[in-house]
Amino acid sequence: MSEYANFVSDFPSRCRDVLEQAENKAILTGREVTLAIAIASCGLVIPMERLKSRKRGAPHPSGDLDRYKSQADSLDTLMSEKFVGSALQKANLHSWHGGTLGIVSPLNDPDQWRALTNKKRLDGDKSVSDVMGVLRNALAHGNIFTLGSPEIRDLVFLSEVRDSKKKVVDYNFVTTSPSDFTMFLRAWFDFIDTCNIEQISQNAA
Repeated sequence: MSEYANFVSDFPSRCRDVLEQAENKAILTGREVTLAIAIASCGLVIPMERLKSRKRGAPHPSGDLDRYKSQADSLDTLMSEKFVGSALQKANLHSWHGGTLGIVSPLNDPDQWRALTNKKRLDGDKSVSDVMGVLRNALAHGNIFTLGSPEIRDLVFLSEVRDSKKKVVDYNFVTTSPSDFTMFLRAWFDFIDTCNIEQISQNAA
């Protein structure tokens, strides 16, 4: 079989291997943010898309939603949970914030975005789906910005909000520190690994 085996569990674990193996060198060379964004763009977005439930949009044409039903069901359950206290964020670390940005112009100077000066910490009202949706859209569409210079203090992820005519009318945002984002990525890969172990156990039963 020529298909890569597979993009649901094996590929994310390989992404985590790359993160672990390259992290120390990235820190020494000032490339830890680049590494985290590169790993997230693949290791977060690809499994999310391939396991996306039908109620969250059209299923991925790979058929992984049905092929890896146990993982898909586990992800769907996770998405409905509150972000703070979930497997991805067991404690509300102070750097995680979110809100709505409004329409700002130009969209290239986050230091001038008023909404970021009054941003609120993510609380119990935000679901995993809320946060992951912003991260996924930002990573997929390149809507990623940074705060702090020369040292990056925060990553800023934007997700467009469109009206019925497809016009952008707002942006949802999530911000977090590079170190907390990397910690979140590790929690994501741990979750995927747990899903895979459960699938193997079920198949062996």
